[in-house]
Amino acid sequence: MKKKKSVWFMMVAILMGFIPPILTAYSSIAQAIETQPDKIVDQSGLKVSSSVSSDGNSLNWKLQYEKDVASDGNDQALKFKVTADGEAIAFNEDASFATNDDQWFAEKDFSKQSQGSLSFTTVLNVSKVALEIQADATKTDETQAVTINKNILTSAVEGPHALKLPAVATQKTTEVSATSQTTAEETTSSQATETTTQTEEASEATSSEINASLATVGASKLEYLSGISAFSSINYSNIAPEYKTDATKGTYPTNSWQPAGQTNVINHQGNKERNFATWDGVTSWNGDPSDTTHSYIQYGEKQTDFAIRKYAKEASEPGLYDVYLNVKGNKQQDIKPVDIVLVVDMSGSMESSRSNGWNDRAGAARNGVKNFLQTIKDAGIGDYVKVGLVGFSSPGYVTGANGYLTVPIGKVSDTSHINAINDTLKPKFTGGTYTQIGIEQGQQMLAGSSNENKMMIVLTDGVPTFSKKVTAAQTIDGTTYATEFGNGLDEPGTTSKLNSSYAVGSWGNRTNIDSTWPATLGAAKIAKDAGLTIHTLGIQLSKDRDFLTEQQVRDRASLIATPGKYKDAETTDDVSDYLNEQAKNVVKSFNTIVNGSINDSLGDQFSYEGTPTVKSISTGNSAVTNLPTVNQSNGKVTTTELNLGKDQEIQIHYQVRINTEDKDFTPEKWYPMNGQTTLTPNGDNPDNKVDFGVPSAKAPGVKLDLKKIWEEYDKDTSKRPDSLDFTLNRKDTTESNSWKQGFIRLSKSDVATDTNVWEKTNIEKVAETQGATESLWLPQFNNKGKDFAYSFEEATVNGYESSSNAATTIWTNKKIYTPLALEITKISDQGKTPLKGAVFKLSGGSLPNAGVELKDNGDGTYTLSDDKYKLQLNTEYTLTEVTPPAGHTATTTSWKVNVSAEGKVTINDAVPGIEIKDNTIKYTIENEFTKRPLLVEKYNKDSGKTLDGAKFTLKQYGDKWTNDGEVVGDDLIGNDAKSFASLAPGYYSLEETKVPTGYKKDDTVFKFQIDSAGKLLDANGKEITANSKPTTDGFYLTSDNKIVLIKYNELRDFDFSILKKNSQSNKPLADTEFSLATKEDSNTILATLKTNDEGTGQFLDASGNHYGVRPGTYVIKETKAPEGFVLLEGTFEVTINADGTVGDVTYDGKDLDKDAIKVNLKDEDNNIIELTVANTPKGQLPATGGSGIQTFIIVALALVTAAGALTICYFYRNRKELN
Repeated sequence: MKKKKSVWFMMVAILMGFIPPILTAYSSIAQAIETQPDKIVDQSGLKVSSSVSSDGNSLNWKLQYEKDVASDGNDQALKFKVTADGEAIAFNEDASFATNDDQWFAEKDFSKQSQGSLSFTTVLNVSKVALEIQADATKTDETQAVTINKNILTSAVEGPHALKLPAVATQKTTEVSATSQTTAEETTSSQATETTTQTEEASEATSSEINASLATVGASKLEYLSGISAFSSINYSNIAPEYKTDATKGTYPTNSWQPAGQTNVINHQGNKERNFATWDGVTSWNGDPSDTTHSYIQYGEKQTDFAIRKYAKEASEPGLYDVYLNVKGNKQQDIKPVDIVLVVDMSGSMESSRSNGWNDRAGAARNGVKNFLQTIKDAGIGDYVKVGLVGFSSPGYVTGANGYLTVPIGKVSDTSHINAINDTLKPKFTGGTYTQIGIEQGQQMLAGSSNENKMMIVLTDGVPTFSKKVTAAQTIDGTTYATEFGNGLDEPGTTSKLNSSYAVGSWGNRTNIDSTWPATLGAAKIAKDAGLTIHTLGIQLSKDRDFLTEQQVRDRASLIATPGKYKDAETTDDVSDYLNEQAKNVVKSFNTIVNGSINDSLGDQFSYEGTPTVKSISTGNSAVTNLPTVNQSNGKVTTTELNLGKDQEIQIHYQVRINTEDKDFTPEKWYPMNGQTTLTPNGDNPDNKVDFGVPSAKAPGVKLDLKKIWEEYDKDTSKRPDSLDFTLNRKDTTESNSWKQGFIRLSKSDVATDTNVWEKTNIEKVAETQGATESLWLPQFNNKGKDFAYSFEEATVNGYESSSNAATTIWTNKKIYTPLALEITKISDQGKTPLKGAVFKLSGGSLPNAGVELKDNGDGTYTLSDDKYKLQLNTEYTLTEVTPPAGHTATTTSWKVNVSAEGKVTINDAVPGIEIKDNTIKYTIENEFTKRPLLVEKYNKDSGKTLDGAKFTLKQYGDKWTNDGEVVGDDLIGNDAKSFASLAPGYYSLEETKVPTGYKKDDTVFKFQIDSAGKLLDANGKEITANSKPTTDGFYLTSDNKIVLIKYNELRDFDFSILKKNSQSNKPLADTEFSLATKEDSNTILATLKTNDEGTGQFLDASGNHYGVRPGTYVIKETKAPEGFVLLEGTFEVTINADGTVGDVTYDGKDLDKDAIKVNLKDEDNNIIELTVANTPKGQLPATGGSGIQTFIIVALALVTAAGALTICYFYRNRKELN
């Protein structure tokens, strides 16, 4: 049973051993740190703040925004960008925002009010998070069109803004706890002095491992306190200088001033009120660099914390400019007090002795501390700086039984307090090195201070030879740090190596303690983790016997300090220098410019001349003794280590030259001398930058004139080129790649009034290559300020001799004379068409006495037949027209052609009309065309008789009847013995527009041409030469040269109709039928006719179509009478004459009344002949037939008489019988 209990007890004990690490790990993972919101923008209309929390794995950021645009303002849309260590970070999705084309996370809708929050995530160990803020706004013009103005916020609001990071450490640690047993024996002996004998062998960690540990610890912190700062919390809003950019004028300050009497440099104004871009309005002052009153941009709320100025002025050499940057500092308005504890090694090795090479380290420490305190007091900040002292050595020596002496923190302005510190350090230093107790006492002393700014300065010359017992430890990146301590001491005596090592920690997680370093470094880590900054000076460190090399000792000593705050002192003088530097750092921490820097990049159009200088403008007690470092490289002037307090001012000066030899340079255009020039007021806040105003400069150019004068003796300008390229040579360039030749082109368009003068004035730029666009401007001077020498050079012009004035700006070209050929062009006065067929002869000069006949080239031109015949200077010739061209008459028969001694050509003592081209005299002679009269004759096609009443339209065409033509004669009447027109050469058409009544009209268009020789041509271009009247339609020519068109017309067909009437009532009779045949063939029926209800009808052929009757004699016979009427037995004969009239009309050989037949000649459709025929009802006497009517009347009367007699006898006989 006891055995079981023992087993259970051991298991519980083992499990209990795992609980602390588990709790520690859980605590580490579950830890979340959230910062208070940090105001980024807090102004009317816009507020933006940020906050951040950590879940142990990453940082979760939240942005709060509130937009409130004035009621009369434009609707806006906010947008944000965020980067972490230079990489873009995406926002978490939000319903009101979306990423636009410019990669801004922007509001989807424009509005006047909006508020909300956005979120994003970064990695835990990020070192810099930057936020940019902008907005777009809508704009409505007078037409109600809406446009969008982008990026309306100032650069001060836009940022980038550095977001505040949380101070969390993320390094992985292993913590162990003490056990109840120790394996090392405590050493109780103490030493009067320390020796410097140490081993060179490495022990638990190499120097490279320690360096790696240091780097890792530093990098793993999101934020660590790098030192004291009385003013680091201020972020200055940039007062952005304003500039104008114009495509012609360039870029220059909007609110500007210029040095008196200078026009080629322009500077930005200063502001009237600090912290505001209200510019001072000063437009000129003398630019004296000793002037410290003008054109400063001032920053600060309650006072001018600092002021900056940048300006330039022209130097004595053209194109050279002096640039001045001024920075004024001040003492901080709201000073944060600083508490400092000096932790001084008072061990025996600090005193001068053989063992330390007779180096009085203790004396250097005493003097250094004394000067440290005095420097702070003299700076006037003693009321704000409190200093305490902890002196340490091994217990029982100069520092007492506990191993330390203290002077509590007090004001440096208190002289008694300074004396107390100095007096405490006066005794001789003795004992071993108990560094841990000094650090712990220093931390304890600072723990009682409520000031934010605290720092500890540790001075020690060797390895710790005393430390507290370690009861718990942790290992970070291979280095052991104690976390808990016992009451006993580890006292190895003259080395840091323990005589016997021991282990701490639970079973399975043990850590070996073999030196005093874990306790010493553990105490330092505890102090640093509490927020203290520890500065450490290792004084003439050497190896620790065979345990650690000198470098390993140095590496471990550096771990006492806050990363970046360790230094080595190689000599005792270095101790004083170190403390003096620390004092200055304290003093400058109260300045408004603290470890500031200036970044000043060079403008693209400029180069540096010489090297920059810096000097103190302030003098006396305010003089800047530690001037900043100024470097010039890679197109940039950088200034670092800038510290300025009250009444202190520095001035940086350098010179720049404007690059006038660059091919893109434009004279009289403002170029910024620099890119953005910024001041970082506080080195601990590198993202807070403010802008200097940037000056602009320009340089003058030259304007050149170029004139070309042409002189041609013959006035023939054809040999002139359309354009001529001149080379502009530029001398005195200083750069190998500067352009040395440009080109300018003069052309015939460059004429003011005189066409013989081509001229360009005020030439400001030339082309880079011939014929190209002019792009190279003409600056006045080169990159050394010397004026360029410009000269023009002309290209050779064939046929001309050229010369210029001394300045090469006026060039004269004289044409070289060449004997002339002659070309005569013969044209008609009608259409100016060229004429061939003329005969010319030229005589005079050296030509043969008989003269020379000109060659007819067949195209209207006539030239001398032999190249040897040329017209010479100072000679007169006679040109004779022997024969004019066909169809034309000559107006003039001879011309005088004169070539003067100067080459001037006249014809008949006149110049007009003469053209000289290709060394040929060209002259045009015009002949009058003999016009052709036109007549039309109209004939009946059948009878050949002339016809009247026809009309014709005459049209003329532009070319070969290709257009609609133009009417030149309308309603022309034929056969009226009048000429239509006298026709000139051209293309014509005649069309009959009206025919005689009763005649057929055809659409024939008679096309004809009269050529330039007066010949008549048909539509195919064939000449018409007929001289007698044709038998068909066509043209012929009369003996007196008239043109006659013969046109025949044919009668229209006749539609034959019959009107059938009742002979008694004269009413129309239907259903009567007739037949039609020719007299020559009366048995062949051509057509039949049947009357309708109106008694009319027309003859139709067998197909039912109207039968058209032509002139001739026709037989008509009634083949069916209407019911109840007598059929006419006889035949009708009708004759139609060739002219359309009706001849004889008979019935059975006897003439009918002319009224019985009617003829209607038509202009359209067929002509009409209508015959009226009457029928007699049965039982009545026939109304037609002629000779039988008398017999019928006599017989009828006899029958009527007989019938009457019989009736009387009948009535008489019957009455007799009745009686």
